[in-house]
Amino acid sequence: MPISRVLLARHGERVDLVDNQWTLTAERPHDAPLTAVGLQQAYKLGERLKHEGVSRIYASPFLRTVQTAAQVASVLQMPVCIENGLCEPLLNRLFPETFAGFTHPETLARDMPCIDPSYQVLRRPQHPESYKEAQQRCSEVVHALARQHPGESILLVTHGLCLEYMATSLVTREGMSFSMPYCCLTECIQDGGSSSSSSTSQWHYGCKLDASFL
Repeated sequence: MPISRVLLARHGERVDLVDNQWTLTAERPHDAPLTAVGLQQAYKLGERLKHEGVSRIYASPFLRTVQTAAQVASVLQMPVCIENGLCEPLLNRLFPETFAGFTHPETLARDMPCIDPSYQVLRRPQHPESYKEAQQRCSEVVHALARQHPGESILLVTHGLCLEYMATSLVTREGMSFSMPYCCLTECIQDGGSSSSSSTSQWHYGCKLDASFL
């Protein structure tokens, strides 16, 4: 039977954590892009995945994750589906009450034509979220996407905490490290190949928080 794999990647280096002045003049200060280093990291992630048989790329709607996915897509020559359910936890401490939501895929596609604006999202998280709500949402989305692609290898480009939530939702018997490098890759493999229920099948790690290719 074909093996099902969920490949989880964190975004590359974000500009607001390198330049503390960036948010002072940014139009969307909650939605930082990648730095030049981050773009290079993302391209190297694409090179790492070149021979992994990835059939679909999904990305969180935040700019840094979309840019990361777009760099990977430029190597793999495939479209990117923006899935809101992969977004960073919409916590009050991270996002103000005036949080304006995500940039529309059609707008992002003007600069990144690899984006598929016709994709219909699975989840539309609402601000604010609690940690528990974000964890439940991440679990539901990763299992739903795995069920949609039995026997395939799919890439989900997301955020550090979401990567942890999704990985430990699949591989329930192993936790994750607190060290979460930019563009690190975690491979979750479904034991026994394709199955109609990702939640009842056994999963294990192929690689875990790997950043050796950067």
